[in-house]
Amino acid sequence: MSNAYHIYMKKESDANYTDLESQFPGLYYSKCTGLNDKGKRKNIYFESYPEEKGSRVHMGSEVNREPTDISLTLLFHGPVSDRQVAYEGFCSFVENSKILFYDSVRLKKVLIVLSEPVKPSNEVFVGSDPYTEVTFKFKNLWGESKDFDDE
Repeated sequence: MSNAYHIYMKKESDANYTDLESQFPGLYYSKCTGLNDKGKRKNIYFESYPEEKGSRVHMGSEVNREPTDISLTLLFHGPVSDRQVAYEGFCSFVENSKILFYDSVRLKKVLIVLSEPVKPSNEVFVGSDPYTEVTFKFKNLWGESKDFDDE
């Protein structure tokens, strides 16, 4: 398996990003959905009165958004011991931490937290390269992605 795209993560407190495929041999990036989603605006309020036409709206000067859902699908391949080590290592890395994530495709970053139970969805043992497919479900705390080079 070879992948032209890469994913990078770091714990919010860490200085440098790490390429996950290098950090966890046997882990491969399959897909990520929700990176470009924008959450519902939180700081907006509407008022309507029976004696008035239309509605009044009150908005903050900046847009603040509700968290959005990010689904990251990874493949863990190779001999069962290597697959399990990569899987367990990645799970430990993302559990109980705020994680900054970006990929080399969109060059967008998000601040995510693992939000759902982790359940491998597909285990393939046929052929010369067995693999396990796992979708990790996160919440994007910013409610939208930012350009990677924005601070």
